[in-house]
Amino acid sequence: MQSTENNWTSQLPVFAGKFNLGRMKLLANTISYLFHPIIMPLTGVILIFNSVYYLVRVPFDQQIKVYSIIGVFTVILPIFFTLFLLFFKKIKSMTLIDGKDRLLPYIMAAIAYTMNYHLLTKLKFPEIITQYLLGTTLALVIALIINIRWKISIHMIGIGGIVALILILATKFQLDYKYIIGAIMLSGIIGTARLKLDSHLPLQIYSGFIMGFLSIFIVYIPILL
Repeated sequence: MQSTENNWTSQLPVFAGKFNLGRMKLLANTISYLFHPIIMPLTGVILIFNSVYYLVRVPFDQQIKVYSIIGVFTVILPIFFTLFLLFFKKIKSMTLIDGKDRLLPYIMAAIAYTMNYHLLTKLKFPEIITQYLLGTTLALVIALIINIRWKISIHMIGIGGIVALILILATKFQLDYKYIIGAIMLSGIIGTARLKLDSHLPLQIYSGFIMGFLSIFIVYIPILL
């Protein structure tokens, strides 16, 4: 009896460790889903409309129109394409953990992003919006090319672009600078979550952030000058 009790007691640290690891992975997965890169184009446009400059100048019905168009092309269509590929067993899962699974969904998403950019450009929406969508399209195309040989973090590309956008809005359109600090902190949280899930190497995390930041910042240079 004593031996059995001692054996059970000795296993407690192991059970506790597995429990904590399970909780950490659950939290990391939750963060990854909440801040999924698929929502970043729409998130960026929401930030633009809610900057002090644009908040008082764009009618709400026009904002809803933009949200709807972007939602269809950057959220609904990419999800539909990915489900289509999953149904026909062209990819292993919706999470696209395997780098090889990312090729076709990224190609289809890049086509949808390009269509979205051209449509909003033809509809004469403000340049600050169309340039952001151009930057997200550019980032996705670069990620597609890199992903052929190396699994760069698309999560960090997304949040890196948001950090760049907030910096531009704070500099040019009166958005409070405190949002930059919040976005940088969020970047660290997302990056840590991706590392905890063993989804990427640290270099893939840092490279993704830098690439996302530069993709957005570069397309805004003509507006900033």
